[in-house]
Amino acid sequence: MSAAAPPVVSASTFENEISRLLRLRFTWLVSLWLGLIILQYSMGFLIQMLVRSAASIDSEPLWTSKPILLSLAAARVATLGVALVLVRTRITSRSGVLRLAYWVLVLSGLCSIGAAVGEQIDSTEMASMGLGTMAWPIVGIAISHFFACVLLPWTPRQGLNPLLVLYPAWITMAALVEPLTVIHVATGLFIAPSINSVGLVLCWWRINRLHGKVEITQLRQQFKRSRRDLIDARKIHEVRFPRPVQGGPLQFAYSYEPMRQVGGDFLHAHVDDHGTLHVVLIDVTGHGIPAALTVNRVDGEVQRLYGEQPDASPREVAKALNRYFHLVMFRHSIFATAFVFRIEPDGRMKWVNAGHPPAFVRRCDGSLEALESTTFMLGAAPDSAFDAEMESTQLAEDEVVVVYTDGATEAIDERGREFGVSGVRQVVESWRPDMHLDLSDFLPQAVGKYRDGATRDDVLITTVRRTAMATTE
Repeated sequence: MSAAAPPVVSASTFENEISRLLRLRFTWLVSLWLGLIILQYSMGFLIQMLVRSAASIDSEPLWTSKPILLSLAAARVATLGVALVLVRTRITSRSGVLRLAYWVLVLSGLCSIGAAVGEQIDSTEMASMGLGTMAWPIVGIAISHFFACVLLPWTPRQGLNPLLVLYPAWITMAALVEPLTVIHVATGLFIAPSINSVGLVLCWWRINRLHGKVEITQLRQQFKRSRRDLIDARKIHEVRFPRPVQGGPLQFAYSYEPMRQVGGDFLHAHVDDHGTLHVVLIDVTGHGIPAALTVNRVDGEVQRLYGEQPDASPREVAKALNRYFHLVMFRHSIFATAFVFRIEPDGRMKWVNAGHPPAFVRRCDGSLEALESTTFMLGAAPDSAFDAEMESTQLAEDEVVVVYTDGATEAIDERGREFGVSGVRQVVESWRPDMHLDLSDFLPQAVGKYRDGATRDDVLITTVRRTAMATTE
C-alpha cells in the first residue's frame, strides 16, 4: 500500500512563513501607531497652548494640570516603543508576536479609557453639556483594532481576544463616571461593534487567502529548485553518453532527444585496443527521473563489465545485463530492451537484439537488412532461461548501421498515426551517402517533421558508418 502524498506546504513551512509575515506586519503597525500617537498628543497640546495663549488664560502648565493624561500618554508611547524593540530583537515566534500584539492592544486601549476618565473628571463643562466623553475611547479602540486586523495575519479568534478585555473595561468605567446617553448607546452597541465586525471578517478572509499565497510561493520555489535540479541532472546524464567517433574506418554518431529533462535511454560506445567498436543501446521502461536513475545504475554495470573484459562479445554483455536486471530490477517491475553489437575494423559485425525494435543495415545498393529481435527483453527471464543468440553480418564500404529506440517509431502526426518501423525504414532507404546531412541527423529531422507536438517518449538514434578508409587499409 502506497503512502499518502505529502502536502505541498508542510505545517512547519506555513508556520515559518506566518511568523515572518506577522513580525514584519506587527513592526509596520507599531511604527505607524507610535508615530500617529506622538503626532496626536503633540498637536493636541500645541493647540491647547495656543488657545490658552490667545485667550490670555493664566493657567498651570499641562504637565502639572493634567498629570494623569500625560502619564497615560507616556505609558502608551512606552508600551509601543518596548513592543517595537522586542519584536525586532527578541521575539521571533508566531505565538510570541501574537501575545505581544494582544498586550499592546489591551494596554493601549486601557490607556485610552483611562485618559477619557481623566478628561471626564477634569472637564466639568463637558460633563454638564452631556457630550459623553466616555463614548469616544471605544471608537478609537475599534479603529485601532480594525487597522490591526488589516495588517496582522491572525485568525478572527486571535483578533477577538483583546476586545474581550477592552469592552467590559469600557462599559464598567463608562457606567461609573458618566450617565448613560444616546452617544454611549450608538457607539457601544452599533458604531464600534460594526467596525470590529468588519475587521474580524477581514481576518477570516485574509488568513484563508494567505494559505493559498504561501502554497503558491512554495510551489514556485519548488518548481525553480526542481528545474535547476533537472537541468543539472540532464548535464550529468548526458555526460555519460559517449563522444562521436569521426576518424578511422568506423564513424559513430548519435542523436538524443529525451521526453523530459532526463530520460531512460542509454548509450555506451568504446573502441578497444584492436580498433573494434563496441556499442550498447538500452531503452529502460518508464520515463523521466525514475528511468534516469535506473540508467545511472546500468551505466555503472556496463562500465564494470567492459572494465573487466574490454573485448566482451555482445552475447556475454547481453547475458550479464539480463542477469543484473532480473536480480536487481525485476522486483520493481523495471525491464529494458537492448541492442548490443560490435564492429571490427574489417566490417565484421556481431549483434544481439534483446526485444528491441529492428535495427537496419543500409547496403550500398540502397537495400535494407533488418536486424530483428533474437532474445527476450532484459530482466524478463532468469539467467538460465535467457538465450542470448548472437547473429553476425558483414559491412562493406559506405554501409551504415542504424539503431533507434521506440520513441522514433511512436511519433504521432496530427491525425494520430504512428511513424512506425515502416516510417524509419522509408527514411533510411531515401537517404544517400552523397547527401550533405549525415543519417544520424537526417533521420531525427524526419521524425521531428512527422511528429505533431512534443515527443511522447525518449528518442535515441545511433548510426555507425564504415568508411572508404577501411578498404584502403
